[in-house]
Amino acid sequence: MCVPCVLPSFIPTSGAILLARRCCPPTALTARSTSHPPGVLVGLGRARHTVVLAATLSALVVGATAPAVADPPPPPRQSAEILRPIAPPPASAPGGSQTAVADPDGIETARASRPIAPGVRLTSYDRLEADKWLRVDALSVDLGSAVRTDYLSSGKVADRGSVSELAARHDAGEGRRTVAAINGDFFDINQTGAPQGPGVKDGEITHSPAPGAHRAVGIGPEGAGRVLQMYFEGTLTVPGGTHPLGAYNAANVPAGGIGAYTSTWGEADRALTTDAATPVAEAVVRDGKVVDVRDRPGTGAVPDGTTVLVGREAGAEVLAALRPGDAVQVEYRPRTDSGPVPRTAVGGREILVVDGVAQNHDGAGN
Repeated sequence: MCVPCVLPSFIPTSGAILLARRCCPPTALTARSTSHPPGVLVGLGRARHTVVLAATLSALVVGATAPAVADPPPPPRQSAEILRPIAPPPASAPGGSQTAVADPDGIETARASRPIAPGVRLTSYDRLEADKWLRVDALSVDLGSAVRTDYLSSGKVADRGSVSELAARHDAGEGRRTVAAINGDFFDINQTGAPQGPGVKDGEITHSPAPGAHRAVGIGPEGAGRVLQMYFEGTLTVPGGTHPLGAYNAANVPAGGIGAYTSTWGEADRALTTDAATPVAEAVVRDGKVVDVRDRPGTGAVPDGTTVLVGREAGAEVLAALRPGDAVQVEYRPRTDSGPVPRTAVGGREILVVDGVAQNHDGAGN
């Protein structure tokens, strides 16, 4: 794929997915192989607030059908090597460069590149700058090959897990294996644990973005990759009329709005989605009928076949007016700023590079 924009989680340029600084949920790759153990994992990131690999629930999976052939991995590095102030830490593998490359901002000290699977290559290099060492890992994926990308999660939007845990549990499909996993998106770190950006798996939305967190990396249909804006559109029809549905299994219900939560949400306290707003209300819907109305959002898992509606401010007033037995209809769909909905999408945040130029976000938050 060839996209001239960069997200904190990925840098898609000419088929490359580069993990940059700030990210939290993951991405995985799958390939068919009979000669290598399953679960070859590339863990490429750090979570914000010093939470290392505290990936929430989103990721991509890539699958290839031919046997994977990989060069020997680089030798493990010790922390003492990484922190040496002068000598660069070794990053080379057979075929790697031993030549330092300098530019006005720093020195690239070593580079290594090796295949992970047919159509998937990992390139790593170390870079010395005035005040720090940088370790860069870029995963190049030929989306026109037999490689498959997918959204990886625990199966519950608000459940947390490390990249390696999610990749180990991922079902790559018959004759395939997971070959790499990459963090993606930010998550609601001190509240629900849900991703803040959108998520799409097999063309279906897994959760809507929190307000303002619409940017994502999308792949498909037909293997095309792009950086895009993803939105959520929904309606709630009740006896009193039709109202906007503002969220679906999302970390936050928008101000004055209503969100829908299903068994896919998990066990996170739904009261955390309302930002301590008042008033709040919750309506439980089963088989298209209201079965219960509460004056505060509940906790615990949502049963299969049940939808829980959570409202705040004006949205709470709509739900509080419902009565058991009232008919309720929920409709929703994802929408992009351009083009079809991707087969797979994971959220990101600010763009880091545009047309080869690094963007300055100094002073801005995550």
